[in-house]
Amino acid sequence: MTKPEMILFDYGQTLIDEQGFDGVRGTAAVMKYAVKNKYNKTPAEIQAFADQLNREIGRYDPGKRHLFQYELPNYRG
Repeated sequence: MTKPEMILFDYGQTLIDEQGFDGVRGTAAVMKYAVKNKYNKTPAEIQAFADQLNREIGRYDPGKRHLFQYELPNYRG
């Protein structure tokens, strides 16, 4: 087997067109691996909060969303 010179990882409408995004299902899948859920939040509650944050930063506003491209890591430093 020949080693590739490069591997390109990209996701989200460039190489892969993800139709039918379901944030609640994605959050539920990640929560299966959570060590604890201190406040007993459901995936739907977490997604509702994420939706609220996205509205506040303008991510859903077609005229502004290009200005607010945030990547939020899920680790503590």
